[in-house]
Amino acid sequence: MNDRADFYIVENIIGYTGQIDQNPTVYFLTSPAQGPNEYGHITQSHQIGPNEGRETVRRSSMYEIRVGPGGELEEWDGGRCIHRSRNPLIPIAGLSAKSRYLLSCSIARFTEKKRIDRFTEQQIDELYDYGVVLGR
Repeated sequence: MNDRADFYIVENIIGYTGQIDQNPTVYFLTSPAQGPNEYGHITQSHQIGPNEGRETVRRSSMYEIRVGPGGELEEWDGGRCIHRSRNPLIPIAGLSAKSRYLLSCSIARFTEKKRIDRFTEQQIDELYDYGVVLGR
C-alpha cells in the first residue's frame, strides 16, 4: 500500500536536494488557502539504508524552509530545526520537463514509509547528527 498517496503527488513537488541524475531527495509541500501546510520528502539514496523512502507527512502552520550557514536546506517547524540537508534546495520552478520527470519517478520508486524501526542506535545518532538536529 502506498504511504500517503494523496500527498506524494507530482503537483506537490517543490524541489530537490542533491544531483538530479543521482537519486536526489525530493521535497513536497501543500499550501492550502485555509489551514496548515503538509510537508514531507522522499529520500532516494542515503548512506544509512533504512533512511530511504517516504518521510512521515507532517502538518504545521509554522513550517518553513531556510538556507543554512553553508547554503544547505534547513527545514524548521515551531522555531526549531527538524531537518538539515547536506545540499541546497533546487526549486522546481524553471526545471526542464526531463528534470521534472526524474523527480516524479521518486513517487513510484519509493511507495513505503522509511523504516525507522530498522535503524541501529548508531544510525539514529548519525542521522540526527548526534543531537545537533533535534528531529526525533
